[in-house]
Amino acid sequence: MMPKRTEYEEGRIIPLTLSAQVVDRLRNWILLGDLAPGEVLVERVLSEKLGVSRTPMREALQLLGREGLITITPNRRPRVASPGLSDILELLEVHRLVEAHGARLAAKHISQEALTDLQRLLDEMEISGTRRGELEFFELDMAFHRQIVEASGNATLIETHSLLNARLYRTRFLSTQSISGRPLMQAQHTQILKALRARDADRAQAGVEEHLHQLGRNITAIFNEASKEKGTGPQPGRTS
Repeated sequence: MMPKRTEYEEGRIIPLTLSAQVVDRLRNWILLGDLAPGEVLVERVLSEKLGVSRTPMREALQLLGREGLITITPNRRPRVASPGLSDILELLEVHRLVEAHGARLAAKHISQEALTDLQRLLDEMEISGTRRGELEFFELDMAFHRQIVEASGNATLIETHSLLNARLYRTRFLSTQSISGRPLMQAQHTQILKALRARDADRAQAGVEEHLHQLGRNITAIFNEASKEKGTGPQPGRTS
């Protein structure tokens, strides 16, 4: 059986449901390429592998389908999503507009506590970039961006950003995996935080826009490299 996990929410420890734990495990397998793009997901096999019944597995697959990490088609087994580059770039364009506007609003509304949290995340990313695992760096990066948008105070924008992030989860993970690209990423994060501290909405917005344009360039390069190696243009696997 899978061990029971908890999450922190507003100072309280919240037990994760079994299906939420299954979602976490499957999501990480997809991120790390253990479940490859296009791979067929057999509910019975996955249930046996994780030691859970079919019900939480079915619930987990449905949620991952809504997030866009897997593709569910009537009368067919689900597959790990394998979006093309053009689909990803379209999503990134909308995501960039949403997050950049979130940064603009955050520059006006962000609290000192939130600024302190952003600095802590930056400091932890500096350590993670050299000594910790690839998932940890990615999760810190996602938390940094999420915190900025949450500081906007706009509930609809926050929800939209969360939905887009779910669709782009693997894409953003791949973009963080190039160790050589992390100094630039961290420099951009630092400039965004400086703009937020200065309450400079124009600079905060421009900083996020450039940062996410770089994300698009990173993903395009990853796809191009995968295309050269495989002779086609499928969803790329893990990078180093």
